Amino acid sequence: MDIFEKIYRPEAEHCMEDGLLRLLEDAATAHAIRLGIGHDQLLSRYGCVWMLSRSWYRVPGPPRAGEALRIQTWVSAAESSWGSWRAHRIGESGESLELWVLADVETRKLVPISRIPMPEGAALEAGRTLPPKVPPLRGGEPIGSFTVEEADLDINGHMNNTRYVRRALALLRGAADCPDFFPELRVTYSRECRLGEAITLTAERRPEGFLLCGCGPEGKPRFGVWAQSRE
Repeated sequence: MDIFEKIYRPEAEHCMEDGLLRLLEDAATAHAIRLGIGHDQLLSRYGCVWMLSRSWYRVPGPPRAGEALRIQTWVSAAESSWGSWRAHRIGESGESLELWVLADVETRKLVPISRIPMPEGAALEAGRTLPPKVPPLRGGEPIGSFTVEEADLDINGHMNNTRYVRRALALLRGAADCPDFFPELRVTYSRECRLGEAITLTAERRPEGFLLCGCGPEGKPRFGVWAQSRE
């Protein structure tokens, strides 16, 4: 199993939830390039791109600015024929799992993972429990909306996965009393968000944290976030 490792010196912007996700994204990107399955490599050879479907992390606390943070990442296991789990080890005791799928760059439809040469030896660690999808709301109240801007976009032309978290938690913190940092976070990405689209956010407070749902202008869910503040 090929494990990629990088030591980061987080800056202040990396000490929030979306900043931590950007560090994980950076490590995953560098590893994918080393494996020959990076963005430009897939686009030129196979006409497809990676898209994040689900993500989860659990850490003891936020990264500390200026202090060394070691992140290790590897391809953990295939998810049926349509996606691949990627694992991260964050510092001494943090962990993360992400489910990545392949999409045709023109049609945006999913394509089988077998189209590309995945690394050999990827296997889910014994005893590993995969994070569930973010559950649907049972209630909740609208807490605001945002419009997708240029700064939110990534190289695939849609909203970057870290920006969903940044924009959603900014609205949540403006509407409710919440911790400065959520040590556990789950995100389900259901549909792409495009430039200029208005996304409405609904939040439901639960004993352990907050459940968020972002809906597009058509009223259908685009993403869900579970932000857990305590066990």
